[in-house]
Amino acid sequence: MAFGQFCQTPDRPLRRSFGILLLGVLTSVGCTTLHQSPLAGHIAHHPEQWSNVSVIFVEATPDIGNWGQLPTLSGRFYNCGVRAFYFDPSVHGDASALASWIAQEKSRGQRVMVVAWSYGMVQTLDALKLLESRHICVDTIVSVDCFWLNWHRGTDLQPANAERVVLIYRDQARLPEGFSAPVVHRIETYRHLAVPGHRHTVDVLFQETIRLGGCQPSNASVSSTEPFAANEKNP
Repeated sequence: MAFGQFCQTPDRPLRRSFGILLLGVLTSVGCTTLHQSPLAGHIAHHPEQWSNVSVIFVEATPDIGNWGQLPTLSGRFYNCGVRAFYFDPSVHGDASALASWIAQEKSRGQRVMVVAWSYGMVQTLDALKLLESRHICVDTIVSVDCFWLNWHRGTDLQPANAERVVLIYRDQARLPEGFSAPVVHRIETYRHLAVPGHRHTVDVLFQETIRLGGCQPSNASVSSTEPFAANEKNP
């Protein structure tokens, strides 16, 4: 299954070439430093309280050098006892593959948060569109500084099957238009690459995880009996 249709975009080869050029320029300002959140210890001391929460980190594409450090960030959550996954579209597949990961976690009765870094938000919205007809919802989606999202997807962004939308953006970055009452967090930096590992960003991600753990699973189907190891490359 292919990606959903993009709004007002050039063809895919041009888009990818532009993305490579743009991210190449962004690397000249340095890579992110990953903050150690005190909230990680809070979760680690009571992991059973968050056993019903799954967090899927969706990589930007291309991010050949892992500039956003999402694999490390995913590992931090996993080491605290959270079911954390790292999804790289260039390795694991397109939006249909991501949709399958989400559907698998929902089938286990999990509350699911999808954290999309930069262009990874485009894949995330495509995955949710594929899940809409199956009436599979995610509990929270987090967009981490995905600039020009309206250029990629138009202004009708709100997924019908996402209960909560969180936007984490730089102070001077323009927020995307088209989400319904999103929760907005501004990061005190001018650097795109600094956002994923920023103190405020990491704290917010742990706060959102803690928030989900305090609620009962929603939109859960019959639990799957198939093994699905957390933080592995494939579900």
